[in-house]
Parts: sequence; structure tokens; C-alpha cells
Amino acid sequence: MTGWLARLGLAIMAASAVGVAIFSFRFFAVLFNAWPVIDIGIRGVINATPITALTHMFIAPIALLVGPFQFFSSLRARRPKVHRLCGRIYVAACVISGLGALATSFYASGGPVAGFGFGLLAVCWIATSIGAWRAAVRRDSRFTGC
Repeated sequence: MTGWLARLGLAIMAASAVGVAIFSFRFFAVLFNAWPVIDIGIRGVINATPITALTHMFIAPIALLVGPFQFFSSLRARRPKVHRLCGRIYVAACVISGLGALATSFYASGGPVAGFGFGLLAVCWIATSIGAWRAAVRRDSRFTGC
């Protein structure tokens, strides 16, 4: 897909990811025993498994902030070193946050089905991030979209 529709889709995706990342920063308030706009069920998850839950909640926004910009061809063309650094940050954030999410999935506030879905999503996030990184290192654009 090329043209204005592709650019619009990319802009919407990037704006949505950045918006979710900014909203996710509310979890830092937990360190000060404040719980702004945090559901009671999520609060229970954080209390049950604070290290893994907060690892996911603190690191995932980094992936959300950096990830969308990997798709901007102008960044890849004009600043390849920045693109590669952002890619490394993205993959590291996905793997670390994914591991936190996987460990947290056993305590999901939505019950076992939600926990299974959250855990499966974490495994897929880790696997696809590592797969994309491997393809990027091999310069295999069939899998990276670059």
C-alpha cells in the first residue's frame, strides 16, 4: 500500500502507540503508593507479583514509543544508525517486557482464560521480536518490512 492512505495508517498507528505509552506512564505512580486510574483488578495483580507486573508496565511503553518509528522509511534512509539503535531498544524492551508479562499472566485479573491469552500474547511478542531482529541482522527484508 502506497500513497496517502499508507501514510495516514502509519500516522494513526504511531499516534495510537504513543498515546497508549503516555497513558501507561501512570503506573510509575505506584512507586509512590498512588493508584491513578488503575483498576482494582490490576492493582491486585501488581500486589500479587509486583516485580514482574511492574517490569512489564514500565518497559512496555518504551516499545510503544520506539516501535512505530521503525516503520518510517525516511528514518531508515536518512538516519540508519538511529534506526538500528531504536530497533535494538525496541527488541530489548519487547523481550524484557514480554518476560514480565509472561510471568504475570498467571495472576491475570480476568481469570484463567485472560491469563492464557495474556501469556500467549507475551510469547508471540517475544518470538516475533526476536524473529524480526534476526531477519534485520541478516538484512532479510521479507520479514522486517524494511
